[in-house]
Amino acid sequence: MISHAATLLKRLWTQALKAFYWKSWGVVSAFFKKMLFFHGEVPPKK
Repeated sequence: MISHAATLLKRLWTQALKAFYWKSWGVVSAFFKKMLFFHGEVPPKK
């Protein structure tokens, strides 16, 4: 019973970590794209 709960917790923890990793990676990559875009030769169109 205890081992089952531990497995369940571990699975939830792994999924949460993956979700957090992908979310933060999306934010970071978007930030870098924005930085490159603004510092590039092409001005941002509005």
